[in-house]
Order: sequence, then structure tokens, then C-alpha cells
Amino acid sequence: DLGDPYRMPTEALALALFGGNPTARGLVGTQDRALLGVAVFSPVVSTMYGATGVYVSDLWIADAARGKGLGRQLLAAAIARGNASFLRLAKPTSSAASRFASMIARPTTGFA
Repeated sequence: DLGDPYRMPTEALALALFGGNPTARGLVGTQDRALLGVAVFSPVVSTMYGATGVYVSDLWIADAARGKGLGRQLLAAAIARGNASFLRLAKPTSSAASRFASMIARPTTGFA
């Protein structure tokens, strides 16, 4: 339990991540067996950009790990695992998420 409200039942999340035809991928950040972060993402295709990307629907970082680069590491790993040229983030749902999104935002041309 990450201590955050979420709507997807555990069984549905398990099916999305580990079922016969997974529709999402997940990454975790740990230290000494303690869960410090989670990223859940799905592949996307943009014919407008002419590239594949990843849509990060969930990014959670434990209070103790915030400000230490774990969020950026998880996003970089999602891009690498998804063989992606661009990244899209879900709309932030907390003030901490909004601050993080504004820190990683950068002007782009072409790809986001």
C-alpha cells in the first residue's frame, strides 16, 4: 500500500501488469528492501510525431526519497524500457507532483 488513494482494484492492476497480454509496465525503486518509488507506464504511438513513447499514469515517491533524483531515475528507466522517444505524464494530482512536473518540464520542438 502506497498510502495514496487509487481506484484500480488490485486484481485488475495485476492483470494489466502481469496478465497474458500486459497493457502496462511497472518499475519500483527500493533501498534495503524498503519501497521508495513506483512508476506505472504504458506504451503509446504518435503518428503525428512519428515515434513511440510512454505514458506515465502513476509516479509515486516516498517522502523520505523526494528530492534525491529517484523520480527522474524512474522516468528515465521507463523511457529506456519502453524504447521511447517521448514521455507523457498524467496530470499531477498533488502539489508535490505538480512541483515535480514543473521541474522536469522543458520547452520542446517536435518531441515532448
